[in-house]
Amino acid sequence: MKSFTISVVLCLFFVASAAWAQSAERPEPKFMAINFNKVKMTDMSALQKIWFEQAVPILNDLVREGKLVSYGLMEHAWGDEWNFNFFFVTKDHKAHLDFFDMYIERLRKKYPDTMGEYLSKIIEHKDNMYTLYQ
Repeated sequence: MKSFTISVVLCLFFVASAAWAQSAERPEPKFMAINFNKVKMTDMSALQKIWFEQAVPILNDLVREGKLVSYGLMEHAWGDEWNFNFFFVTKDHKAHLDFFDMYIERLRKKYPDTMGEYLSKIIEHKDNMYTLYQ
């Protein structure tokens, strides 16, 4: 009887451990794209104006529509040369591609000269894309 009780307790322990392990699995990943830019310090205010006055309202609409999970601007005056950077978080890579097409289309339609102004202030640009676990 003692052996049976120990077997039942061990069995319950392993079942509970398996259930806990399943609940402790890694979270569903998201997708994050970061746009890094080198910008002259004297051009930062012009890019901030574009970001806050033109891009943010469109990005907020895309968040409300569920096309974009989140976004943000990262800039600095100290550190390396990549000083004007922003990120976009979407459900997955395909969602990012769809979101980005919509974003650029809306930006160009509402502000036709913005892309040219923005690009004229970028010395160098690179993108990095990540699987994001939160």
